[in-house]
Amino acid sequence: MYFIKLYHEVLDDPKMGKLPDWLYRRCIEFFLLAGRQDQDGLLPPVEDMLWTLHLPDEMKLRQALQMLAEVGVTYCDDQGQWWIKNFAKRQAASTSTERVRQYRKRERNVDETKRFIDRDIELDIDIDRESEDASVPDGFEKLRELAERLTGLMMTATDSRTIKVWEQSGVVEGDIAGALQWRKENDKPPVRSISQLAGGVETERAKRIQGESARKLTAGISNQELQAAGYDTR
Repeated sequence: MYFIKLYHEVLDDPKMGKLPDWLYRRCIEFFLLAGRQDQDGLLPPVEDMLWTLHLPDEMKLRQALQMLAEVGVTYCDDQGQWWIKNFAKRQAASTSTERVRQYRKRERNVDETKRFIDRDIELDIDIDRESEDASVPDGFEKLRELAERLTGLMMTATDSRTIKVWEQSGVVEGDIAGALQWRKENDKPPVRSISQLAGGVETERAKRIQGESARKLTAGISNQELQAAGYDTR
């Protein structure tokens, strides 16, 4: 999930409006973390949230979760996992029919039928375009998804810069997977951030490009000819 819905009614919600500034900010950060987690409102483990939000005080974070639970924003399940209440319901995608109905309700005082028809057509076009845009993430988002999936880590601000460089240099899934495999085969400890893979990914990318160049140079040449020229064709 690349974004979350944040309803403007939050401005008029007493339980939100009465929160102290620091807790209001933490609440929005919890919403964003739940969106990134993309598991119907489940928040990451507390230690992971501390790391992502660059917070030094675990007790302060747990206090925030508990205070928000008291006003009905969060809750803790039997396994000790923290959730955003009603997150899945609030984040459910609106159907085209529902959006058209809401649009017509806002425009109920407009009597001209043609204006309704024209605007409905425009709305349908906008919905289709949004669906197409949402289904084709850009190169950066594809790499972010790959990196997070392969490493099991969430992107940080530093990782964002690393992934941007990867996008510009043409890094592919195999480069990231290769860097992780090398660490595993050489008994290296698991990486603690995506950026920690930067050197290994660049090495894998260079090897891949070198191999592709070699294949192009030797295309159409038989193994016997390559061996005669000193190439290892095994």
